[in-house]
Amino acid sequence: PDHHVYQETDLEFNNDAPILMTEKDAVKCKEFTHKDIWYIPISLSLNIALEKRISTIIEGISHG
Repeated sequence: PDHHVYQETDLEFNNDAPILMTEKDAVKCKEFTHKDIWYIPISLSLNIALEKRISTIIEGISHG
């Protein structure tokens, strides 16, 4: 699930392969002792039309 609370045992796969996860999940697992955990950084960029639409909606809510 999206908001899964990871336990260290969730990362036991009975092999020596590295573990690859999203940056978001890596934050949840930062205290684990597994030595070969890697994550993919997440970045976001919006096209200008979507950015303007979101700004208009937020402005409408804050003035509403």
